Amino acid sequence: MNGDPNVVGLACEAGGLRFLITRRNHLNPYTDDTPREIFDSNRKLFKGIFGKPDEFSESDDCQTDHPCHIYDISVKDMRVRSQIVVTRDATIEAMVGTVPRESGGVSKESLASFDETFNEFIGALEVSK
Repeated sequence: MNGDPNVVGLACEAGGLRFLITRRNHLNPYTDDTPREIFDSNRKLFKGIFGKPDEFSESDDCQTDHPCHIYDISVKDMRVRSQIVVTRDATIEAMVGTVPRESGGVSKESLASFDETFNEFIGALEVSK
């Protein structure tokens, strides 16, 4: 991850590892089907990465003028939230999460600050038309 522009933050905490990742891209030209295709592929990707998560939820209740989905995934003591925003120019993907140390769990402090960190991080990625 040395110098990787997609990795915004990576930090060790008492409860494990916290990561913030973002990227912008469109693999194909934008069409009316692009948002649905992107959300479908991300759903499959997350389920492939995390196998059978303890919890998996998807919401389109986003504070943006563009098509957007939020995914919440829990696997054992790991918590991950990702937001995908699709514009005509780019797909903005952001993921934030905590991965616990094998010997311990995620600290209460990490979980308490999770939503605050995610909202601040995603807010910085807000895009305009």
